[in-house]
Amino acid sequence: MGATTTARVLATSASYQDVNQRYPRLGRFISEPDDARARRVAVIDEDLLAELHLPANPLGKFLFHGGEWFKIVGVLEKQGAVFGMSQDNQLIILFNTGRSILGNHRRPNLSITVAVNDMATWSVLRRNWQP
Repeated sequence: MGATTTARVLATSASYQDVNQRYPRLGRFISEPDDARARRVAVIDEDLLAELHLPANPLGKFLFHGGEWFKIVGVLEKQGAVFGMSQDNQLIILFNTGRSILGNHRRPNLSITVAVNDMATWSVLRRNWQP
């Protein structure tokens, strides 16, 4: 019998790992080819790994979320807690997959994170930003 738990589900793109400096300690992160082929793949955090009673190496195992099965392709490095809140309880899936699970009747909670190498470029972007 499988275990169940509550986790933060993050639907994002392959660039998330570089922008947020979150890298797998095991396996890999979601990729552009995964997105192009609409693969149901997931990356999980350490707390989720433990709470679901998955083996130490869960690569290739499947978990069920939102009516879909996802193949685990990576486990992220542990981050610890901030103000007593675990940063290691996430299920990361592809953005388009997350959007399809939500359907057309629910609005996603969107957040945009930007990384720039040149502060002059950032100043121009910020000045011209129109939400």
